[in-house]
Amino acid sequence: MIPVVGVAGKKNSGKTTLIEKLVKELRNRGYRIATVKHDVHGFEIDIPGKDTYRHREAGARLTIISSPDKVALVEMREKEMDLEEILERFVEDVDLVITEGYKSHPIPKIEVYDGKEFLLKDDENLLCVVAERFDEMNVKVYSPDDTEKIADLIEEEVIKKNPVPNLWLFINDRHVPLKDFIRTMFYEIIRGMIKSLKKVGKPGKVVIKVWYGE
Repeated sequence: MIPVVGVAGKKNSGKTTLIEKLVKELRNRGYRIATVKHDVHGFEIDIPGKDTYRHREAGARLTIISSPDKVALVEMREKEMDLEEILERFVEDVDLVITEGYKSHPIPKIEVYDGKEFLLKDDENLLCVVAERFDEMNVKVYSPDDTEKIADLIEEEVIKKNPVPNLWLFINDRHVPLKDFIRTMFYEIIRGMIKSLKKVGKPGKVVIKVWYGE
C-alpha cells in the first residue's frame, strides 16, 4: 500500500503546522505528497447559495466541481469511509500520505505533544514525539523546528520500509483488510498472469472486477 504516516495530538498542539513543514520539506526532496485530515466533528465545504450547494440540497448524492487547475468532490455518505477506502478511491500517483488525526489507526504515527497529555503512550506504531520538552523514556523526541530530522525519520522508517504491494480487495463495495502475506500472494498471482499476456505493455494500475450471479 502507499506509505502512510499519521500526525496526532490534542487540539491546537501544532499538528497542522508540522504537516505544513513536512509537506514542504519532503516535496523539496522530490516526493509527491498527499494529505488526509480526519474531522470527528464533521465539516462543510459547500457555501450556501453556491451552485454545488444547490445541487446537493436538491438531492444529488455526488457533486463534482472541476476547473483547469483543480477538482473537488462532495459525496453524501450513510457511514464514514475508513482510511483504506479513502486511499483506494481517491489517492494515486503519490509517494507518501500524511494524515492528521486517525490516532487509533494502525499506521506509523508522530505525536505533537501539547505539554499536558501524552496520547500515544502505549501505541506500538509511535515513531516519535514532537515537543519543546518531553520527559518520557524510550521515545525519539524532536523539537518543532527539527523538520529535516523528522523528514529523515519518515524517509527511513516509512517511505523506504514499504515492501507490501499496493493491492486492495473490495467485496460488495466494502473494503476487506488483508494481511501482508495474503496481499503479497494476490499480487504475485496477478503479476504472473499479466506477464503471460501479450501486447499489454508494462502494467501500472490493474483493476479486476468479478460479478457472481445468484
